[in-house]
Amino acid sequence: MEVRILTEADGEAFWTIRLRALRDDPESFGSSYEEILERGIAGATQSLRKRDTSPDDATFGAFEGGTLVGIAGFRREEEVKKRHKGVIWGMYVPREMRGKGIGKALLQAAIAYAKTLPQLEQINLSVVLTSRDPARADQLERCAHQQGGPPTLYLPRLRDLWPGTPRPQVARSLF
Repeated sequence: MEVRILTEADGEAFWTIRLRALRDDPESFGSSYEEILERGIAGATQSLRKRDTSPDDATFGAFEGGTLVGIAGFRREEEVKKRHKGVIWGMYVPREMRGKGIGKALLQAAIAYAKTLPQLEQINLSVVLTSRDPARADQLERCAHQQGGPPTLYLPRLRDLWPGTPRPQVARSLF
């Protein structure tokens, strides 16, 4: 598996997997399927092109045999009083590819990249948990702990929340 920053040349593959993420797990993302579909490949390519010139914004892709099998983004906050913070966004690995370490590799790559940015003091990660994937909270907790992150800010216990509780979230500062 190869993990690297996506470029403009990866626009179509990024758009395709992003659409799949929004279609398959719509409750896990802030964007909608329709919104990204309307922007088209040109919109995805434009966002990757912009990221080519901005070190404060990077989208990572995991490739297996030349196929994009996972994505995760990193973005530094733009406001002056928040520039010391960054956020991991849009992380997705298709269900059939989960359990192979792809998500962990993407998260590690994004954290390693972020640690190279001057004056960055904190990375935040927020994950919506679904009943389809209850182990995700524990996996993210272990991975973030291995990266030296502080204690969890908010981590509801799934067994206390299901059924009937809408979209619990895990929010974590990774360093």
